[in-house]
Amino acid sequence: MKFSILLGGAAGQGINTAEQQLLKLLSHKGFYHHSYKDYMSRVRGGTNFTELTLSDQPIYTHHEALDLIVALTPEVLEAQLSRLNPAGLLICDVKHPVPLGLTQKVITLDYSSILKTSENPKGISMIILGALAKALSFDETDLGQLLNPKWPPLILEKNKRTAQLAYEESESFTTLIGADNSQTLTLSGNHAAALGALAAGISFYAAYPMAP
Repeated sequence: MKFSILLGGAAGQGINTAEQQLLKLLSHKGFYHHSYKDYMSRVRGGTNFTELTLSDQPIYTHHEALDLIVALTPEVLEAQLSRLNPAGLLICDVKHPVPLGLTQKVITLDYSSILKTSENPKGISMIILGALAKALSFDETDLGQLLNPKWPPLILEKNKRTAQLAYEESESFTTLIGADNSQTLTLSGNHAAALGALAAGISFYAAYPMAP
């Protein structure tokens, strides 16, 4: 089993936050996964996305075809919709122009209304997570795994409420079963390189600390 997801939006909308928290939940549920980022060299704006492939077996690369797209901006639809499998799922804002005649299932959410109700204007990443949890048929109790305990209590509460609203307003799309990945680590390329350097005995490293 392999299932490919794309989370797309503008820089500053929380794509990386959503990916990091989702990976923690997927690991907890026993899935192997591989993620890949594409982003513009800017602090805010542009069209950025993260691709995530999950499986019940070890996986080493992403796939060109997508099974699910979560779009936070209309530009993501324009750039990525052609990659969505004919039987795939698109989740987007109710205000986004969706082409007519799609074979794919489409779930539209009112992003602005959800954020207003939860009093969480910066919580759009939690909309992604809540909608994905429902689409993948995860239990509502799993939403707690999507919250970072390092967030302040008020932010935690607002983020939880945002995810719950998105979960309630979304729909189940597929049911995926994980395996036993208890002997694996979830690492970014940066983490893996750092661990390799430590294992090789490096004692000092200096670099310009910004990806672009």
